[in-house]
Amino acid sequence: MRILVVAPFFPPDPAGSGVFAQQQAESMARRGHQVLVVTNTPRTWSSQQEPGDLTESEGIEVVRLRSFRIGAGMLTWNYRIPFSFPGLISSSIRKKLSNFCPQRIIVNSVLFDLSVWGLLQSWRRKCPTVLIIHTALWHEWRVVRTSMSLYTRFVLRPLITRAKAKVVCVDDWTFSHSQGLVEPNQSVTVIPVSITLGSMRGGNGRAVRTQLGIGTAPMLLSLGHVVPVRDRLRLVQSLPQILIQHPSLVLVVVGTPFDTRFLELAKKLGVQHRIILVGAVKHEQIRDFLDAADLEAHDLDGRGLGITSIEAMDAQVPIVAWVNRTMPPHDQLLRYSPLALINDGEPDTIAQMVHRLLTDDIFRSSVIKTQDTVISEIFSEEITTSRYLELLA
Repeated sequence: MRILVVAPFFPPDPAGSGVFAQQQAESMARRGHQVLVVTNTPRTWSSQQEPGDLTESEGIEVVRLRSFRIGAGMLTWNYRIPFSFPGLISSSIRKKLSNFCPQRIIVNSVLFDLSVWGLLQSWRRKCPTVLIIHTALWHEWRVVRTSMSLYTRFVLRPLITRAKAKVVCVDDWTFSHSQGLVEPNQSVTVIPVSITLGSMRGGNGRAVRTQLGIGTAPMLLSLGHVVPVRDRLRLVQSLPQILIQHPSLVLVVVGTPFDTRFLELAKKLGVQHRIILVGAVKHEQIRDFLDAADLEAHDLDGRGLGITSIEAMDAQVPIVAWVNRTMPPHDQLLRYSPLALINDGEPDTIAQMVHRLLTDDIFRSSVIKTQDTVISEIFSEEITTSRYLELLA
């Protein structure tokens, strides 16, 4: 099949949805499908290619649109939102799409003009389409939530209905905020994020420890951008108790701090000296930090496992996470034991699990073994790609 993948973010942009889109596109290409990715020019663009040029990578073709980005402070959670219409109105993209003539379409995300364009293409071309919800339509500001509700009702829902798109959510958090997207007689499917098995192993942890100057100290890694829905506040609240038992432990945060409240809290609690803020790194460098880590924790708000938690599990790093195991897809985790999953995000609960992973070698080894099984049976990109292809059939 000729499959068009619409992805507002795509590597080298450091975004989880972009990493997912790339792995999914490459997986489909390995199965013999022709894949064209339409995405934005990345935030940092050093390539000799001009925006709009066609490039090839791992069997997929990628068109990067001329676009610009606007930040609006906490209105956009300090993200710079890409706008694609300068590239979408060019004749070159219309020509490329006409030559490719897609038979199936996958649209990633719903909050961008490129996502709306993807649904319009589906409606116009009458192609079977899957719309993947990576981020819940939610905001802590009431006025923004109201705007999102109006956008859903008057833009997204009519487009999804006319495009006959099948909606997929990646976790219970996105699922619980998706019901307004579809008509009452339509259903929403939950398919978790996934990973190419073994892709996060083989990093150079020694180099990272040397770079950070932490020697053999216990390293608690916290992966992913810091945003209000993954704010690290619970993790920092647990740090004083953790440091009583493990005074040399270092908390290493890898990701852009769009929300800096955790740093202010660390100063208030007097633990800022045990935190190293690395910032965003290239995706291929993440395996080095995982190889250096003793454990990883960032999904501590009960919203589900994001792709960075899956990457840590694939790297055989035990993760401490709080997820709702009564909702799909995480209800499947009830079949597996032991895991270092906790039932609440209280500081004592987090600290106790961190301590157990650092001191109980038998438990730690068992958790890593169980995580391997979970990855291969639930979060493997081979499994999730097959499910997406079934939806597109």
